[in-house]
Amino acid sequence: MSFAELEQRIGLKLPEDYRQFLEHHREAYLPNTQVFPLGEQTPIGETGVLDELKTLESFEEDGIHLFEDADMLIIGDNLFGCPTCLSLRTSSFGHIFYYDLQQRVFWPDSQFHSMFVNLAESVTRYLESKAAGELPAKESGMESFYHVADSFSAFQALLKDDELPAE
Repeated sequence: MSFAELEQRIGLKLPEDYRQFLEHHREAYLPNTQVFPLGEQTPIGETGVLDELKTLESFEEDGIHLFEDADMLIIGDNLFGCPTCLSLRTSSFGHIFYYDLQQRVFWPDSQFHSMFVNLAESVTRYLESKAAGELPAKESGMESFYHVADSFSAFQALLKDDELPAE
């Protein structure tokens, strides 16, 4: 697949930093699972996980996947099914977001406590902030998207190898 085909299908020109990435990485890119900090309080913790970054080859093989209601292009994935997305929205064009596939933002607190015996401190703080009405409002359709970076380049700078704890 070419840049022109990809851009024609999404109806927009890609941000230059993401275009450069695609130009230099034609085949599968990540040798190891990567982690990155999430840029806001979330019901999924403080860290996102990335096992694959899409390339032109993978767009060709797997297809182009969009969250059309949110104007998000899926550019990465992980084994948990939580994709990393490039915003195509005018207000946040080129920003990177992480999507919570389980949409835990809509879960009642009791569901967290019944499913997870030992909630992470960051999730407990999120639930407390939510109960106190202290979380910032989100645009409709963006409730389960969590901001990571203002650009693809800034996102790349955040990526770190996932280091499993020593046994």
